Amino acid sequence: MAAGSTNISYTNTGGCTSATFAVTVLARPIISGVTSMCPSSSITLTGSPTAAAVNPWVSDNTSLATVNGGGVVSSGTTSGTVNITYTNSNGCSSTSYPITINAAPTVSLSSTLTPSIASGSLCVGGSTLQLYGSATAAASPWSSSNTGIATINSSGLITSVSAGQCNITYSNNNGCTKTITLRVDTLPLATTNVTNGVRCGTGTVSLSATPPTGMTTDWWSASSGGALLLSGNTSYTSPSISATTIYYVQTRNTTTGCSSSVRTAVTAQISSIGTWLGSTTNWNDASNWCNGVPPTSSDNVIIPSGLTKYPT
Repeated sequence: MAAGSTNISYTNTGGCTSATFAVTVLARPIISGVTSMCPSSSITLTGSPTAAAVNPWVSDNTSLATVNGGGVVSSGTTSGTVNITYTNSNGCSSTSYPITINAAPTVSLSSTLTPSIASGSLCVGGSTLQLYGSATAAASPWSSSNTGIATINSSGLITSVSAGQCNITYSNNNGCTKTITLRVDTLPLATTNVTNGVRCGTGTVSLSATPPTGMTTDWWSASSGGALLLSGNTSYTSPSISATTIYYVQTRNTTTGCSSSVRTAVTAQISSIGTWLGSTTNWNDASNWCNGVPPTSSDNVIIPSGLTKYPT
């Protein structure tokens, strides 16, 4: 029915007609504002004409969104559609005004987008972490709250810069965002307390390293790259070798997973006759010499570095 005025009259069975009765049909109030929003956010609607004195705004599903007397709609955490009505000072109510609450985006370490994450960590030194965001991304979807700690490109690749904490935010094309916390950890110092090993002839050699408190060591075949030989152990026994071989230990923080930027060399020495083995500190102890015989004053001897016991 359209708004406007009309005159109503009544005629009885005797053919008599009443005086006219003027009736005014008032226009429904109008709601204006946006029709979609993000979870856990607020928007303001406008109603016209003048609002009713009591409860002018009503939500049909307060579990999705509530609305206060000023027309401020506050969404919860669930997506869906909520209908808002407005009543003006004439007692007329608007038609339902639907508002779509879009689903919140999620951030994941996997392109399958499961599981979602609330935080992440990296090590300093330019290490990287690839993130993925749900739904269709905005034109500039990713941002870092502190690019002095970590940067992120438009594809979601984070690169560490310095130690600290920052927020990484993803935006989808609905304007909804998801923010995660990123921690960039320092690298541990290299392990310098190592014990070389020595033996006579072909065989295995026992090596060890003592990392700082809270750290462990990983054993590698090369000073960079190479093969990981043993993880998370302070001692390593080589395979059977026939020539002196150098192995490398790398410190790793057992809490953050960050590893030292350099590796320390540990030598597995295959010795010849006349080489000090360092079983004890006694020069005349046969177990200290590669040929099992203490040398005389006329013999040439080899006393390698990196052992824990030397002759006294």
